Formats: sequence, C-alpha cells, structure tokens
Amino acid sequence: MLIFSALATSAKQNVCNIKELCEMFNLTIMDCYQVYILSCQHSFNNSMYSMDKESWCTWNRINSIYNRFTVCTEDGSSCLNIHWPNKIIEALFIEIHQAYFRDCDFFREYKDPPQEVMLALMLTPICIIPLMVGIVVWKTKNGNSSS
Repeated sequence: MLIFSALATSAKQNVCNIKELCEMFNLTIMDCYQVYILSCQHSFNNSMYSMDKESWCTWNRINSIYNRFTVCTEDGSSCLNIHWPNKIIEALFIEIHQAYFRDCDFFREYKDPPQEVMLALMLTPICIIPLMVGIVVWKTKNGNSSS
C-alpha cells in the first residue's frame, strides 16, 4: 500500500522518480510499472465515478479524463523506458472500455440530408463540368493554350 501511495503521488506530480521508488521497494521494472498504472487507473476510476453514468458516453465530458489517463500511462512507460503501448496497457484499456463504454452507442445510423441539400450537392458538379469543358475548348480555339 505504501508503494502505491508513493507512486500515486509521483503520478500526480508528473515527476520521473519512479525508478528510485521501485529500487527502494525492490520491485522489478514491470512490477513497478504495473503498480504505477494502477495509480493512473485509480485516478481515472475516481474521476469517472464522480460524474453521472449518462455522461460516460459523452466524449466532451470524458475526453480530458481519458487523456489524463493516457498521458499518465505514457509518462510511466517513458520514465521506465518501456515501450508504449504494450500488452499491459492494451489489456487495461480493454478493461476500461468494457467497464465504462460497453453500453455507449457510438455507431448511430446517419440520416440522409434534406432533399434540397442533396439536389444542390449533385447539381453543382454537374453544372461545373460542362462550364470547365467549355473554357478549355474556348481557350484552345483561340490558340491561347499557355494560360
């Protein structure tokens, strides 16, 4: 528990003193990293549970929390010279997505735009193409193909 609170403090301060803490507690680099990302996850969980569940599917509400979590895991990887993303992080992100975002409907069906908009979008290139062809023919008939 002591190592967890020390690493959580390190994560909050964004200071790269993780290696010294790990050596102090005789942890391997990977064990230390796992404890460190647990502190990142703990902070993420607290932030998520501080808002109502309906907001979990609203990207504008969660993107800063999600970004802080991502940066926290990246910083830990960087400090410990571990490749990011890695299998531990991938598993953690899958776990987080299953816990918080599995009921979100990110794949809403799109509706066709109004008929007037569709008509304008289709007629614009249809009208421009003959105009452009006419300009090319007119320029080549006048013998002024350099401009």
